[in-house]
Amino acid sequence: KRKRKPIGRRKFDQRDQRKKEKRGKQKKLKKQRAADGANIPDVVIIPIFWKGQAGQRASVLSVCADVQQTLESSSLHALLDAGSKHTPGQKFAHWEHKGVRLRVEIGPKEAERRCCTLARTFEPGVLARRVDGINMQDVAQRLQTLAALTDATEELEHEQDAKQNELDEAAPLDPTHVSGDHLEDDLVGDLDDMIDNEILTDSAQPRPSTARRKRKKASKAAPQDPIGQPAQTKVTPPRKQPKVVRF
Repeated sequence: KRKRKPIGRRKFDQRDQRKKEKRGKQKKLKKQRAADGANIPDVVIIPIFWKGQAGQRASVLSVCADVQQTLESSSLHALLDAGSKHTPGQKFAHWEHKGVRLRVEIGPKEAERRCCTLARTFEPGVLARRVDGINMQDVAQRLQTLAALTDATEELEHEQDAKQNELDEAAPLDPTHVSGDHLEDDLVGDLDDMIDNEILTDSAQPRPSTARRKRKKASKAAPQDPIGQPAQTKVTPPRKQPKVVRF
């Protein structure tokens, strides 16, 4: 018969086996992380849809696949995160901590319009800079513009152009005079016209006589019967004092 090892030796061998298995798992995980770090995409595509609606999911994923093909054709490594285990917010945080600074967000309404929303993050956990309503043909160009930003407060080219167009459309009142410097200058002509109009309107309307105004005031103050004549006010007699009987 084979002699059984003592209990202390058996426990030692079990601990040693568990340590070897743990070291092997750690080595595999380290290799996987190194491979993932080497394959970090330039852009991640996040679809946004409700889990219970299969038709909505299919339409969003088809648009996401088209955007992925467009980005890959423009020499950008794009990854489509189509898993339904995690929420879109969890996916945002995951890829931000992985080091991906550019992402494309596509929801059901954007899938219908064949457009998307682009986001540029500067630090993990900090609110991203978003640009919505981007056509699928312009995604690669706009992503390159967002990637060139160094600060969240920096304005994009199309935003600067829009502000310049608004300023150009606002026509100045007078090139030689800035309104608001002297209020008297702005109201010189209008003030005289306003005063003349008020005087004319006051003189054109006749005022009622004093006796007529007094009668009208008295008729409003006096209570009226349903027939139309003034109601007679009831005079309440004074209360009688109770007799005090003294013994």
